[in-house]
Amino acid sequence: MFIYCIFVLCFFNMVRSLTKPYKEEICHKAFSKHGLRLDVPISYLDVGLSSPLPVLKPSDFLKLVDETRSWDKLCGQADLTVAESMFELFWSRYEQLYPNFGIFNLARRKQVDLHRCCPIYIHGDEGTHYKKSAIMVLQWQGVLGKGTAKNQVVQHGVNSLGHTLRTRLLIGVMTKDQRVC
Repeated sequence: MFIYCIFVLCFFNMVRSLTKPYKEEICHKAFSKHGLRLDVPISYLDVGLSSPLPVLKPSDFLKLVDETRSWDKLCGQADLTVAESMFELFWSRYEQLYPNFGIFNLARRKQVDLHRCCPIYIHGDEGTHYKKSAIMVLQWQGVLGKGTAKNQVVQHGVNSLGHTLRTRLLIGVMTKDQRVC
């Protein structure tokens, strides 16, 4: 771990001295080389601003998760068959608590199969960036995972164990100047 941290520090010190376009190219190559990049397409949503907002849609992430067989990053299980049984159990328990939740009407009409519906959280939070300017970050994560640091489980745990870069996935970012409310 110590050697990895030194590598990261040296890498970022080297990148800091480069010009901006070259920095991005170096970062993209390094992240790709070490498996830290997914080719999620950038979509643009019209949210009433002067220009469309760039976003990374969760549905596009899910397609890549399925193509790369990376379900363990989303729900703690590499085997989709096991994940599907987790999804079905989750939704059966959720229905007991919230029977009027919209997805259950769709399931009763056979428009969705609950064992194929991956439950996710969507979270937005304001923070600060360059020169303490406000920024809104919208992210998502799978509900199910490998548990927490205090309660690791084999299956059916919450998704709080592991590095946040592997479990929290970006949807979009908006500066204070871009927000209308």
